[in-house]
Amino acid sequence: MNISSVSYARISRLGALALTVMLAGCGGGTPAPILGGLDAGATPVVPTVTAVTPLSSATGLAVNTKVITATFSKAMDRATLLTSFTLACPAGIPVTGTVDYTAASKTATLTLPTAPNLPGNTNCTATITTAAHDTVGLAIANNFTWSFQTSATPDTTAPTVTGTLNPNGAVNVAVNTKVGATFSEAMNPASLAGATFVLKESISNNPVAGSLVVNASTLLFTPTATLTPTTAYTASI
Repeated sequence: MNISSVSYARISRLGALALTVMLAGCGGGTPAPILGGLDAGATPVVPTVTAVTPLSSATGLAVNTKVITATFSKAMDRATLLTSFTLACPAGIPVTGTVDYTAASKTATLTLPTAPNLPGNTNCTATITTAAHDTVGLAIANNFTWSFQTSATPDTTAPTVTGTLNPNGAVNVAVNTKVGATFSEAMNPASLAGATFVLKESISNNPVAGSLVVNASTLLFTPTATLTPTTAYTASI
């Protein structure tokens, strides 16, 4: 992919808005104990799968697809996902891959090997079993499965950046802005980690620290601290 960049000029200062919440005690009662992040007696909320790629029932998936993802409603225990997230293509024929988990986006990623490609014109099924637990030990209620069908050919079209959260050359951007980009197709999150995406002050060239979340075809970077007023920034992929 050719390098794409977006410049942000003249970051404006925002006035701080303070919100004070007053908590008043009631009577002399003793508050209920908190156990595992839940009020005593409350029904535990089990994690669920909220989004997947490829989409369920998708057709024409390129045979050289290398990334399958699942996003959860709660923070998950990474270790429980390593063996509970699998792919079969077709049913009963496992496809070996490696699983990782990104805490910032609550997304598990199954990365397939460089070779061979997936079989063409085949129905594939991804599964996450009840061995997948959240960080307090609660498992998903049932095995979660979704299916999609491959095409006969590989995808040979390189992805492109089709849009950005702030327009190129924008001025008076809020100092608490996030930086985002949209791609022409779903991306491999691992390929955008490290130095692949960077936000820098344009003059000093100092990088900005923050967290990066990639979900299918969207990228969102959240700076750790507010940006410096009246300063130009450049985001590059």
